[in-house]
Amino acid sequence: MRRRDSTADQHVANVFRSSVHNKYKRRLIKNLTSIGVSLKNTEIVEDNLTSDQIMRVVGHDEFIIVVVVVVVAVVTVVVVVVVVVVVVVVVVVVVVVVVVVKVMVVVVVVLVAAAAGGVVLVVTAMCKANIFKSVF
Repeated sequence: MRRRDSTADQHVANVFRSSVHNKYKRRLIKNLTSIGVSLKNTEIVEDNLTSDQIMRVVGHDEFIIVVVVVVVAVVTVVVVVVVVVVVVVVVVVVVVVVVVVKVMVVVVVVLVAAAAGGVVLVVTAMCKANIFKSVF
């Protein structure tokens, strides 16, 4: 049983049923089936393709496919950006920690060397002044 089309729908149906546009209709069916769009509850037969089915497939399903592809692309880009930012932050933190530890080690070595050098200088000065001879 077939429902009655409105005038515009009937015009679209007539265009797609005409023999002149059969190759475009076949191409549309081929393209839609190749991207996974199927006509719901309908066998894909050129002559039985109604305007309602054409409008539903082209207007609704294709829109959903485009939205899904765009959403997946945006989510992928966001995830990649977040991962790159996290990796960069971790690398920067590790480099800063390594540099700070190296600087602290150098400072401690310099301070210990300065302290040891100061003790040596004091002992040397005391020896030259013969302080130890007078004490002992």
